[in-house]
Amino acid sequence: MSNKPNIKPLVSIIIPFYNVEKYLSQCLDSIINQTYKNLEIILINDGSSDKSGSIAKEYENLDKRIKVFEQKNMGAGATRNAGFVKSSGEYVLFFDSDDWLHSCDAIELLITRALQTHADIIIAQSRAYRDKDKNFEDMPHSLRMDLLPQKEAFNYTDFPKYIFNFCVGWAWDKLYKRDFIENHKIAFSEVASTNDLYFVFLSLFFANRISIVPQILFIKRIQLLHSIGATLYKNPLLFFEETMKLKKALLTGGGGGARPCSQKVYDFLLIFFVCFFSL
Repeated sequence: MSNKPNIKPLVSIIIPFYNVEKYLSQCLDSIINQTYKNLEIILINDGSSDKSGSIAKEYENLDKRIKVFEQKNMGAGATRNAGFVKSSGEYVLFFDSDDWLHSCDAIELLITRALQTHADIIIAQSRAYRDKDKNFEDMPHSLRMDLLPQKEAFNYTDFPKYIFNFCVGWAWDKLYKRDFIENHKIAFSEVASTNDLYFVFLSLFFANRISIVPQILFIKRIQLLHSIGATLYKNPLLFFEETMKLKKALLTGGGGGARPCSQKVYDFLLIFFVCFFSL
């Protein structure tokens, strides 16, 4: 048996969807046309009432890499967790069904960086697409290049002051190494809103190696009312409960980790909470 590393590891792309018949094809076309072909595309219909399910089935019939699953409506967090269990890739991307990949080599660039740096998390830059007026908009806040350590891979200890604000706490612009998620027992919160917060911040904190692709690889559709992410409304109580859950995990080294943080790191979460609901 060869001991050589897999130079083309399987990448699982997990896509929950709910009533996105207008956008699902664009999302899937951007994925199946990637130059990187060793993909497993997990589509989970979260109780859609439009033609999204039929569109997903059509793509499943066209591309053997696509697997479609049906479930009652559970929300994005629970659906992503279900998708992760059903997936088998060495690397995982949790993607949104109304977004799309900016270039046909996006996955190739992510996985190349992952293999070069042995990173647990790889993050790329994004651009917003305003659905209302059909215009694109840069999102420099989504990845603060000016805050990053001058290293090919870094972690919390390199810049503890900025670990929770050098990037945005959403999951779709990050490629994760599967065994990192499993070893730290990190999962999405199964709540109506803020379900990315716990998963993303906890993973950023516990990752031994985080690396960056300094190019725009993702297009984020905004001002959309009917996607599975539309439940991410501002609910102060839920947000605060998630912050408390994250505090407990961080201060105790929870989530399967062993790196309890300082009170200063937790203090940032409270500042984040106050600023978010002041907008």
